[in-house]
Amino acid sequence: MTSQTHTDRDSTEHGTFVVEWTYPVSPDRVFAAFEHPATKLRWSVEAKAGEVREHTLDFTVGGQEMTRFQFGGGAEITSHSTFQDIVRDKRIVWAFRMSLGSRPASAALSTVHPRPERGRDHSHLHRARCDPGGMHSLTIAEQGTGVLLQRLGEKLARWEVGLWPCSESTR
Repeated sequence: MTSQTHTDRDSTEHGTFVVEWTYPVSPDRVFAAFEHPATKLRWSVEAKAGEVREHTLDFTVGGQEMTRFQFGGGAEITSHSTFQDIVRDKRIVWAFRMSLGSRPASAALSTVHPRPERGRDHSHLHRARCDPGGMHSLTIAEQGTGVLLQRLGEKLARWEVGLWPCSESTR
Protein backbone atom coordinates (compact mmCIF):
# COMPACT_ATOMS: atom_id res chain seq x y z
CA MET A 1 0.00 0.00 0.00
CA THR A 2 1.19 3.47 -0.83
CA SER A 3 -0.49 6.70 0.12
CA GLN A 4 -0.22 10.46 -0.01
CA THR A 5 -2.27 12.91 2.06
CA HIS A 6 -3.03 16.65 2.09
CA THR A 7 -5.27 18.35 4.66
CA ASP A 8 -6.46 21.91 4.12
CA ARG A 9 -7.54 24.44 6.76
CA ASP A 10 -11.24 23.53 6.43
CA SER A 11 -10.48 20.08 7.89
CA THR A 12 -11.03 18.44 4.53
CA GLU A 13 -8.53 15.67 3.97
CA HIS A 14 -7.52 14.70 0.43
CA GLY A 15 -5.38 11.71 -0.36
CA THR A 16 -4.62 8.80 -2.62
CA PHE A 17 -3.64 5.23 -1.98
CA VAL A 18 -3.01 2.03 -3.89
CA VAL A 19 -3.71 -1.45 -2.54
CA GLU A 20 -2.31 -4.53 -4.29
CA TRP A 21 -3.46 -8.08 -3.71
CA THR A 22 -3.21 -11.56 -5.20
CA TYR A 23 -6.05 -14.09 -5.14
CA PRO A 24 -5.79 -17.77 -6.12
CA VAL A 25 -8.48 -17.33 -8.79
CA SER A 26 -8.64 -15.94 -12.31
CA PRO A 27 -9.44 -12.25 -12.93
CA ASP A 28 -12.88 -13.16 -14.31
CA ARG A 29 -13.83 -14.51 -10.85
CA VAL A 30 -12.73 -11.25 -9.22
CA PHE A 31 -14.70 -9.30 -11.81
CA ALA A 32 -17.80 -11.44 -11.13
CA ALA A 33 -17.54 -10.64 -7.41
CA PHE A 34 -18.05 -6.96 -8.27
CA GLU A 35 -20.68 -7.59 -10.96
CA HIS A 36 -23.33 -9.80 -9.32
CA PRO A 37 -25.56 -8.00 -6.77
CA ALA A 38 -25.94 -10.81 -4.20
CA THR A 39 -22.25 -11.66 -4.40
CA LYS A 40 -21.13 -8.04 -4.05
CA LEU A 41 -23.41 -7.54 -1.06
CA ARG A 42 -22.01 -10.61 0.73
CA TRP A 43 -18.36 -9.58 0.66
CA SER A 44 -18.71 -5.81 0.78
CA VAL A 45 -21.48 -5.08 3.29
CA GLU A 46 -22.70 -8.23 5.00
CA ALA A 47 -19.08 -9.04 5.78
CA LYS A 48 -19.03 -6.04 8.11
CA ALA A 49 -21.86 -7.53 10.24
CA GLY A 50 -24.13 -4.55 9.76
CA GLU A 51 -27.88 -4.59 9.15
CA VAL A 52 -28.48 -4.06 5.43
CA ARG A 53 -31.61 -1.99 4.83
CA GLU A 54 -31.38 -1.55 1.07
CA HIS A 55 -29.05 -2.55 -1.75
CA THR A 56 -29.31 -1.98 -5.50
CA LEU A 57 -26.68 -2.60 -8.17
CA ASP A 58 -26.78 -1.73 -11.88
CA PHE A 59 -23.33 -2.85 -13.05
CA THR A 60 -23.23 -0.90 -16.32
CA VAL A 61 -21.38 2.24 -17.38
CA GLY A 62 -23.48 5.05 -15.89
CA GLY A 63 -25.24 2.53 -13.64
CA GLN A 64 -25.37 2.96 -9.89
CA GLU A 65 -24.96 1.02 -6.69
CA MET A 66 -26.67 2.17 -3.51
CA THR A 67 -26.45 0.58 -0.08
CA ARG A 68 -28.02 1.67 3.20
CA PHE A 69 -26.90 -0.14 6.34
CA GLN A 70 -26.39 0.33 10.07
CA PHE A 71 -24.16 -1.09 12.79
CA GLY A 72 -25.91 -1.61 16.11
CA GLY A 73 -27.67 1.59 17.16
CA GLY A 74 -25.33 3.87 15.22
CA ALA A 75 -26.14 6.29 12.45
CA GLU A 76 -27.40 4.91 9.17
CA ILE A 77 -24.62 4.67 6.58
CA THR A 78 -25.48 5.28 2.94
CA SER A 79 -23.10 4.70 0.05
CA HIS A 80 -23.73 5.72 -3.55
CA SER A 81 -21.53 4.71 -6.48
CA THR A 82 -21.76 5.50 -10.19
CA PHE A 83 -19.80 3.31 -12.60
CA GLN A 84 -17.70 5.48 -14.89
CA ASP A 85 -15.97 2.78 -16.96
CA ILE A 86 -16.17 -1.01 -17.11
CA VAL A 87 -13.96 -3.21 -19.30
CA ARG A 88 -14.76 -6.88 -18.64
CA ASP A 89 -12.00 -8.63 -16.66
CA LYS A 90 -9.70 -5.59 -17.08
CA ARG A 91 -10.98 -2.48 -15.29
CA ILE A 92 -13.78 -1.08 -13.13
CA VAL A 93 -13.90 2.67 -12.41
CA TRP A 94 -16.48 4.17 -10.06
CA ALA A 95 -17.19 7.44 -8.28
CA PHE A 96 -18.27 6.91 -4.68
CA ARG A 97 -19.73 8.95 -1.84
CA MET A 98 -20.71 7.91 1.66
CA SER A 99 -22.71 9.61 4.38
CA LEU A 100 -23.33 8.93 8.07
CA GLY A 101 -26.90 9.95 8.71
CA SER A 102 -27.27 13.24 6.83
CA ARG A 103 -23.58 14.15 7.18
CA PRO A 104 -21.15 13.64 4.26
CA ALA A 105 -18.37 11.26 5.27
CA SER A 106 -16.24 10.73 2.15
CA ALA A 107 -16.07 10.86 -1.62
CA ALA A 108 -13.70 8.94 -3.87
CA LEU A 109 -12.80 7.87 -7.36
CA SER A 110 -11.69 4.23 -7.42
CA THR A 111 -10.25 1.95 -10.08
CA VAL A 112 -9.75 -1.81 -9.84
CA HIS A 113 -7.40 -3.48 -12.32
CA PRO A 114 -7.65 -7.30 -12.16
CA ARG A 115 -4.91 -9.01 -14.17
CA PRO A 116 -3.70 -12.58 -14.61
CA GLU A 117 -0.39 -13.63 -13.11
CA ARG A 118 0.68 -17.30 -13.16
CA GLY A 119 -2.91 -18.59 -13.12
CA ARG A 120 -4.00 -16.25 -10.34
CA ASP A 121 -5.38 -12.75 -10.09
CA HIS A 122 -3.01 -9.93 -9.14
CA SER A 123 -5.01 -6.72 -8.81
CA HIS A 124 -4.51 -3.07 -7.95
CA LEU A 125 -7.07 -0.73 -6.43
CA HIS A 126 -6.29 2.97 -6.88
CA ARG A 127 -8.35 5.42 -4.83
CA ALA A 128 -8.32 9.22 -4.77
CA ARG A 129 -10.32 10.26 -1.72
CA CYS A 130 -11.75 13.35 -0.05
CA ASP A 131 -13.01 13.42 3.53
CA PRO A 132 -15.12 16.59 3.66
CA GLY A 133 -15.94 16.46 7.34
CA GLY A 134 -12.73 15.27 8.95
CA MET A 135 -14.53 12.09 10.05
CA HIS A 136 -12.03 9.47 8.86
CA SER A 137 -8.33 9.72 8.17
CA LEU A 138 -6.79 8.41 4.97
CA THR A 139 -5.01 5.78 7.06
CA ILE A 140 -8.33 4.46 8.39
CA ALA A 141 -9.78 4.42 4.85
CA GLU A 142 -6.76 2.55 3.54
CA GLN A 143 -6.90 0.01 6.38
CA GLY A 144 -10.64 -0.46 5.89
CA THR A 145 -10.12 -1.08 2.19
CA GLY A 146 -7.48 -3.67 3.02
CA VAL A 147 -9.85 -5.47 5.39
CA LEU A 148 -12.59 -5.41 2.76
CA LEU A 149 -10.29 -6.88 0.11
CA GLN A 150 -9.14 -9.54 2.57
CA ARG A 151 -12.80 -10.50 3.08
CA LEU A 152 -13.25 -10.67 -0.70
CA GLY A 153 -10.25 -13.02 -0.84
CA GLU A 154 -11.79 -15.28 1.80
CA LYS A 155 -15.05 -15.44 -0.16
CA LEU A 156 -13.23 -16.07 -3.46
CA ALA A 157 -11.28 -18.96 -1.90
CA ARG A 158 -14.54 -20.61 -0.80
CA TRP A 159 -16.21 -20.01 -4.16
CA GLU A 160 -13.24 -21.42 -6.06
CA VAL A 161 -13.66 -24.83 -4.42
CA GLY A 162 -16.99 -25.29 -6.15
CA LEU A 163 -19.54 -23.08 -4.45
CA TRP A 164 -21.52 -20.75 -6.71
CA PRO A 165 -21.03 -17.13 -5.55
CA CYS A 166 -24.74 -16.41 -5.21
CA SER A 167 -25.76 -19.57 -3.35
CA GLU A 168 -26.93 -19.41 0.24
CA SER A 169 -24.13 -21.76 1.30
CA THR A 170 -21.49 -19.07 0.67
CA ARG A 171 -22.56 -17.00 3.66
